[in-house]
Amino acid sequence: MRNIPSHPAQANTQTPSTESIDGKFTNGYLLPVRITWASDIHLEFCREDDRERFFYRLAGSPGDAILLTGDIASHNRTARMLEEMHTATGKPIYYVTGNHDFYGGAIQEVTSALDGLRARVPDIVRLDTAGPIQIARDTGLVGHGGWACGTAGSGINTNVRINDEVYIPDLRWLTKEKLFAQMRLMAKQSADHIRAVGAQAAEAYANVWIATHVPPFAESCTYDNRLSEPDYLPHFCNLLLGDVIQQLASAFPDTRFTVLCGHTHGAAFFSPAPNLRVITAAAEYRCPSIRAELDPEAEAQKAIEAWQQPPHSPAP
Repeated sequence: MRNIPSHPAQANTQTPSTESIDGKFTNGYLLPVRITWASDIHLEFCREDDRERFFYRLAGSPGDAILLTGDIASHNRTARMLEEMHTATGKPIYYVTGNHDFYGGAIQEVTSALDGLRARVPDIVRLDTAGPIQIARDTGLVGHGGWACGTAGSGINTNVRINDEVYIPDLRWLTKEKLFAQMRLMAKQSADHIRAVGAQAAEAYANVWIATHVPPFAESCTYDNRLSEPDYLPHFCNLLLGDVIQQLASAFPDTRFTVLCGHTHGAAFFSPAPNLRVITAAAEYRCPSIRAELDPEAEAQKAIEAWQQPPHSPAP
């Protein structure tokens, strides 16, 4: 990759410290940590100059850190692209993996490479293996990439097949029954992780952000401005995670939960409880883009203002 000139508007230039500054400090950066969110950027499909332009936009964004909710690249490209992004932007990266990140390689092979990346570059954090991260005085970030659980919509009776079972060796040549059992197992792993770290975060913070790849509710799955059809839902929704998140929202009624996800490439907003909202990012192949600039304190205020609003589904 060619060298990218430094952007004139590099964000958060405070010198990292090992001590708290008036209680406003996390991972070496002053709070709040403003977040630049992107999802399903699929950098393996991009030309080098397109990747560089995207990295340049990330570098110049107002965010102090970058949040990626899966499908960053594929196989060994995922770790390489994350490292290139970090070098180009100079910003911490928090991310979860998506199904495409495992295309072309065994799941354990890819996760081992990502663990090695974290050892080399501590500022690149895979939330799947992390505890709650403080991003504002009253806001904590947790996450897990997750997997579609196979039980939404038509469930195992679906006639739809997707490329996961072709390009991910762990899922190749499985019978339909074994494939769906493996999907459910991987979906449960994400639900178990969020149950643990979500409760930790909710006990410590008034606002909890949950980053994941697969939407946890059928109402959060859209494509072409329409809710996903029943035959597609088994591959695009993680109901096991949705159940856990609803349990957390019920157990901590004074905590406001925000879920940030992707996977479907369709934008959606769903609020199944007064203190729970789910935002699904739109995406387009070969056009990586910033989905949103998120200020934790401003987002918390939005949640407070919407506190008494009734639940609603995505706009058509």
